[in-house]
Amino acid sequence: MAVQPKTPHNNEEVKSTLKTTPELPMDFSMKLNAIKRAEQLHDNLHRMEITKTLLESFKLEELNNTHAQPHLTIKDSGYSSIEFKTSNSIIIKEVITFIGEVVNQKIQHLKDEIAAFELPKI
Repeated sequence: MAVQPKTPHNNEEVKSTLKTTPELPMDFSMKLNAIKRAEQLHDNLHRMEITKTLLESFKLEELNNTHAQPHLTIKDSGYSSIEFKTSNSIIIKEVITFIGEVVNQKIQHLKDEIAAFELPKI
């Protein structure tokens, strides 16, 4: 009966068998790129928080006047310029709720990225 060599069964075992890569000093441009990336993450988070604030302050008015009803328009920016438009307040509420959920997910993702971001060692 031949004995099979033992192989790692999970990522932790594989990582423990690998040698760590020595840290190399970062040059000036690498440091600048890291700083720009941190600023970009911050700017993206700021824009998402503004979007969330605007969305939360949006008040959907349901009027019986057909000329003053709220409406939602989605327009394709391509050559066809296809447009979807609805005045159905139930659909509009659902779209607002969905957008809010997506914005909250994006904000959390950006916060996680910022928390995990490590500035270069100087």
